[in-house]
Amino acid sequence: MGSSASKGARAATRKYPTTPSLAASQTKPQPPPPAQPPRPAEEGRGEEIDRDGRDPDFARFLRSIGPVQPNPTLSPSSQAGPHGKAFDPMSNPAVVMLKARARIQQEAEEEQQQTEQGHGQGRKYLVAEELRQMLVLRDVHRKSAAEIERTMGLKTGVVDKLGGNIVQLAQL
Repeated sequence: MGSSASKGARAATRKYPTTPSLAASQTKPQPPPPAQPPRPAEEGRGEEIDRDGRDPDFARFLRSIGPVQPNPTLSPSSQAGPHGKAFDPMSNPAVVMLKARARIQQEAEEEQQQTEQGHGQGRKYLVAEELRQMLVLRDVHRKSAAEIERTMGLKTGVVDKLGGNIVQLAQL
Protein backbone atom coordinates (compact mmCIF):
# COMPACT_ATOMS: atom_id res chain seq x y z
CA MET A 1 0.00 0.00 0.00
CA GLY A 2 1.16 3.52 -0.70
CA SER A 3 4.04 4.59 -2.80
CA SER A 4 7.33 2.82 -2.59
CA ALA A 5 9.13 6.11 -1.97
CA SER A 6 7.92 6.19 1.65
CA LYS A 7 9.14 2.69 2.29
CA GLY A 8 12.78 3.64 1.96
CA ALA A 9 12.56 5.68 5.14
CA ARG A 10 11.91 2.51 7.10
CA ALA A 11 15.06 0.87 5.82
CA ALA A 12 17.38 3.72 6.95
CA THR A 13 19.45 2.94 10.04
CA ARG A 14 18.81 4.95 13.16
CA LYS A 15 21.43 7.17 14.72
CA TYR A 16 21.33 7.43 18.48
CA PRO A 17 22.98 10.31 20.40
CA THR A 18 26.42 9.56 21.73
CA THR A 19 26.23 11.87 24.77
CA PRO A 20 23.36 12.33 27.21
CA SER A 21 21.26 15.45 26.86
CA LEU A 22 21.82 18.38 29.22
CA ALA A 23 18.35 18.08 30.78
CA ALA A 24 18.94 14.45 31.71
CA SER A 25 22.36 15.11 33.23
CA GLN A 26 21.24 18.09 35.36
CA THR A 27 18.26 16.43 37.08
CA LYS A 28 19.03 14.32 40.10
CA PRO A 29 16.52 12.00 41.68
CA GLN A 30 15.01 13.36 44.86
CA PRO A 31 15.49 11.14 47.91
CA PRO A 32 12.23 9.88 49.40
CA PRO A 33 11.04 11.55 52.59
CA PRO A 34 12.15 9.76 55.74
CA ALA A 35 9.64 7.16 56.82
CA GLN A 36 8.26 7.42 60.31
CA PRO A 37 8.27 4.14 62.17
CA PRO A 38 4.79 2.89 63.04
CA ARG A 39 3.63 3.66 66.52
CA PRO A 40 3.74 0.46 68.59
CA ALA A 41 0.50 -0.77 70.08
CA GLU A 42 0.07 -0.06 73.74
CA GLU A 43 -0.14 -3.03 76.02
CA GLY A 44 -2.26 -1.43 78.71
CA ARG A 45 -4.74 1.39 78.89
CA GLY A 46 -3.37 4.62 77.55
CA GLU A 47 -4.03 8.18 78.63
CA GLU A 48 -6.72 8.70 75.95
CA ILE A 49 -8.67 5.66 77.13
CA ASP A 50 -8.56 6.80 80.76
CA ARG A 51 -9.71 10.29 79.75
CA ASP A 52 -12.69 8.85 77.80
CA GLY A 53 -13.61 6.64 80.77
CA ARG A 54 -13.79 9.66 83.13
CA ASP A 55 -15.90 11.82 80.77
CA PRO A 56 -19.56 11.68 81.98
CA ASP A 57 -20.94 13.22 78.75
CA PHE A 58 -19.24 10.61 76.63
CA ALA A 59 -20.51 7.81 78.93
CA ARG A 60 -24.09 9.18 78.71
CA PHE A 61 -23.81 9.32 74.92
CA LEU A 62 -22.63 5.70 74.76
CA ARG A 63 -25.51 4.57 77.01
CA SER A 64 -28.02 6.38 74.77
CA ILE A 65 -26.69 4.59 71.69
CA GLY A 66 -26.93 1.18 73.31
CA PRO A 67 -25.27 -1.97 72.05
CA VAL A 68 -24.23 -1.81 68.42
CA GLN A 69 -26.03 -4.15 66.01
CA PRO A 70 -23.80 -5.11 63.06
CA ASN A 71 -25.23 -4.63 59.60
CA PRO A 72 -26.24 -7.89 57.92
CA THR A 73 -23.74 -8.90 55.31
CA LEU A 74 -23.63 -11.43 52.49
CA SER A 75 -19.96 -12.12 52.98
CA PRO A 76 -19.42 -15.85 53.60
CA SER A 77 -16.44 -15.07 55.82
CA SER A 78 -18.37 -12.97 58.33
CA GLN A 79 -21.85 -14.26 58.96
CA ALA A 80 -23.64 -13.41 62.17
CA GLY A 81 -24.74 -16.91 63.08
CA PRO A 82 -25.49 -20.39 61.83
CA HIS A 83 -28.27 -20.96 59.34
CA GLY A 84 -31.57 -21.98 60.81
CA LYS A 85 -33.76 -24.88 59.79
CA ALA A 86 -34.97 -22.88 56.76
CA PHE A 87 -31.90 -23.84 54.70
CA ASP A 88 -31.89 -27.54 53.98
CA PRO A 89 -28.89 -28.63 51.89
CA MET A 90 -30.85 -31.68 50.75
CA SER A 91 -33.24 -29.38 48.86
CA ASN A 92 -30.38 -27.96 46.81
CA PRO A 93 -30.86 -29.27 43.22
CA ALA A 94 -27.13 -29.74 42.70
CA VAL A 95 -26.83 -31.87 45.85
CA VAL A 96 -29.90 -33.91 44.88
CA MET A 97 -28.46 -34.51 41.41
CA LEU A 98 -25.06 -35.57 42.76
CA LYS A 99 -26.65 -37.98 45.24
CA ALA A 100 -28.80 -39.50 42.48
CA ARG A 101 -25.75 -39.85 40.25
CA ALA A 102 -23.83 -41.63 43.02
CA ARG A 103 -26.80 -43.94 43.66
CA ILE A 104 -27.10 -44.84 39.95
CA GLN A 105 -23.35 -45.43 39.73
CA GLN A 106 -23.53 -47.80 42.71
CA GLU A 107 -26.47 -49.68 41.15
CA ALA A 108 -24.60 -50.00 37.83
CA GLU A 109 -21.50 -51.36 39.56
CA GLU A 110 -23.57 -53.91 41.51
CA GLU A 111 -25.34 -54.94 38.30
CA GLN A 112 -21.97 -55.36 36.55
CA GLN A 113 -20.68 -57.60 39.37
CA GLN A 114 -23.82 -59.75 39.31
CA THR A 115 -23.60 -60.11 35.53
CA GLU A 116 -19.93 -61.16 35.71
CA GLN A 117 -20.76 -63.77 38.38
CA GLY A 118 -23.72 -65.07 36.35
CA HIS A 119 -26.30 -64.20 39.03
CA GLY A 120 -28.00 -61.34 37.16
CA GLN A 121 -31.41 -61.48 35.53
CA GLY A 122 -30.39 -59.09 32.77
CA ARG A 123 -29.01 -55.58 32.68
CA LYS A 124 -30.75 -52.23 32.63
CA TYR A 125 -27.65 -49.98 32.54
CA LEU A 126 -25.89 -49.69 29.18
CA VAL A 127 -22.81 -47.93 27.92
CA ALA A 128 -23.17 -45.67 24.88
CA GLU A 129 -21.93 -48.27 22.37
CA GLU A 130 -24.42 -50.87 23.63
CA LEU A 131 -27.20 -48.32 23.41
CA ARG A 132 -26.24 -47.56 19.80
CA GLN A 133 -26.18 -51.28 18.94
CA MET A 134 -29.59 -51.75 20.53
CA LEU A 135 -31.08 -48.87 18.53
CA VAL A 136 -29.59 -50.13 15.26
CA LEU A 137 -31.02 -53.61 15.89
CA ARG A 138 -34.43 -52.13 16.65
CA ASP A 139 -34.70 -49.36 14.04
CA VAL A 140 -32.54 -50.56 11.14
CA HIS A 141 -32.73 -54.36 11.36
CA ARG A 142 -36.32 -54.30 12.70
CA LYS A 143 -35.68 -56.80 15.51
CA SER A 144 -38.34 -57.19 18.19
CA ALA A 145 -37.77 -55.84 21.70
CA ALA A 146 -37.83 -59.34 23.22
CA GLU A 147 -35.25 -60.61 20.72
CA ILE A 148 -32.92 -57.65 21.37
CA GLU A 149 -33.22 -58.07 25.14
CA ARG A 150 -32.47 -61.80 24.89
CA THR A 151 -29.52 -61.27 22.51
CA MET A 152 -27.90 -58.49 24.53
CA GLY A 153 -28.72 -59.91 27.97
CA LEU A 154 -31.01 -57.05 29.01
CA LYS A 155 -33.87 -56.96 31.50
CA THR A 156 -37.37 -57.15 30.11
CA GLY A 157 -38.71 -53.71 29.16
CA VAL A 158 -35.38 -51.91 28.66
CA VAL A 159 -35.86 -51.58 24.89
CA ASP A 160 -39.45 -50.36 25.30
CA LYS A 161 -38.31 -47.46 27.51
CA LEU A 162 -36.69 -45.76 24.52
CA GLY A 163 -38.53 -43.52 22.08
CA GLY A 164 -39.18 -44.57 18.52
CA ASN A 165 -37.11 -44.15 15.39
CA ILE A 166 -34.09 -42.47 16.99
CA VAL A 167 -31.50 -43.88 14.58
CA GLN A 168 -32.99 -42.12 11.54
CA LEU A 169 -32.69 -38.75 13.29
CA ALA A 170 -29.09 -39.45 14.28
CA GLN A 171 -28.07 -40.40 10.73
CA LEU A 172 -29.09 -37.02 9.23
